Amino acid sequence: MRYFRRHLCKPLLGLLQLDLTGIDWVIVGGESGPKYRPMEIEWAQSIRDRCQDAGVAFGCIPLSQGR
Repeated sequence: MRYFRRHLCKPLLGLLQLDLTGIDWVIVGGESGPKYRPMEIEWAQSIRDRCQDAGVAFGCIPLSQGR
């Protein structure tokens, strides 16, 4: 059996410098709820670009939104 190593960056509240060594998958997303803090799309794009360069799968779940 193989286990996947992943980073879950939710809520993404700023630009991160992730070490992608040994990581299979990175997931980013915003915060939700009445007092949510907004996520800048550029933060997610930066992580996506680094994942592409490193050959790491990338996923983005819903961005910030109020309810």
